[in-house]
Amino acid sequence: MPSYRAQKSFSQAMFKATRLTGVGKLLDAIKRKLPLSSVNNLIYKENGQFVHTPRAMEANDMNQHLVNWSLFKSDIKDIVNIRTTKSCPFKCSFCSFPGFSGKYKVMDLELVERELNELRKINPHLGLDVIDDTFNIPKERFKELLRMMIRNKYEFKWYSFFKAQLADRESVRLMKKAGCVQIFAGCESGSQVILDNLVKQSKVEKYYEAFEYLHEFDILSIASFIVGFPGETEETYQETIDFIQKTRPTFFRSRLWWYDRTAPVHNDRERFQLTGSGYEWKHYTMDSNEAQMLADKMVLSIKNSIHATDYPIPFEMLTKGIPVETVKQFMGKFRDYLDINMRHPGGEPVFSKEAVVADFATVFNKSAVPAEVVYQ
Repeated sequence: MPSYRAQKSFSQAMFKATRLTGVGKLLDAIKRKLPLSSVNNLIYKENGQFVHTPRAMEANDMNQHLVNWSLFKSDIKDIVNIRTTKSCPFKCSFCSFPGFSGKYKVMDLELVERELNELRKINPHLGLDVIDDTFNIPKERFKELLRMMIRNKYEFKWYSFFKAQLADRESVRLMKKAGCVQIFAGCESGSQVILDNLVKQSKVEKYYEAFEYLHEFDILSIASFIVGFPGETEETYQETIDFIQKTRPTFFRSRLWWYDRTAPVHNDRERFQLTGSGYEWKHYTMDSNEAQMLADKMVLSIKNSIHATDYPIPFEMLTKGIPVETVKQFMGKFRDYLDINMRHPGGEPVFSKEAVVADFATVFNKSAVPAEVVYQ
């Protein structure tokens, strides 16, 4: 058991980015009672003040940081997170992630296979949450990875982030056969004008194709959208509404655009007449108050896709063996109560806790699934 000092030191230190080597150096510093200032890429509190150590990019080799899953055998339950790539090769203007996560790197497929084989020994029916930021690129590597999973006849169910513009029928067919049950697609907009401003390197037409394939092979989808990026108007917003209505993703998310001043869009602030930061901003076509109203309106107006307030929930339910239709009904209940709350802002509760619990219980009563299964 680590000492109280070690636990406290680790809990008070925060990395500025994903730093695999840095974690090891931090643990070594704590073990040897060295000052935290000796570790790069840290933010920690000392004498009531935050201290920033020097920032340094790490050249972490994906093939040299394998997880020894046997060490966590007693802790692994229903789901584990796995990673086969690091960073993202895209340069979307709203996203700062590639800038601080370094060069895009991939793990050799034979090593991915080795990790999956280790996990199968622990639990052959695990749910795998693939946390690669762009799992389905490069396309040919992705297909080879899927063929490897099919060849090994794994029984895992898995979920991943998904670049919809890169989807083709063959890859989605292989995904289904390899155990994919759900994807998360950061579409961001259904307007080509906004996609171009976002530098998404996407065509709306490719998005439409992707969701056709996902429906064909019965893979659940969560499509995520931001509202209010520079260039957003009532017209571009309506294009996104129309896109969701036509493509019918299983679930969707709508959120106000967050102005990250470390993202590439900040370099275009004069072009977009962009001021403010975070959730309070204004640009040449809209301000954050207008955008928030439109984001709320999207949640209330879409009827043929279910608003998902917390995207891991459907996958977690699926890994517990809960039928797809029950998952949809359960998430639909969240949407219904969210609608009620949004239509009564700041008012008295219009339903009791007991009534809500009883209402959700009806979903499981209809499918003969004990509610305890969900809340474990």
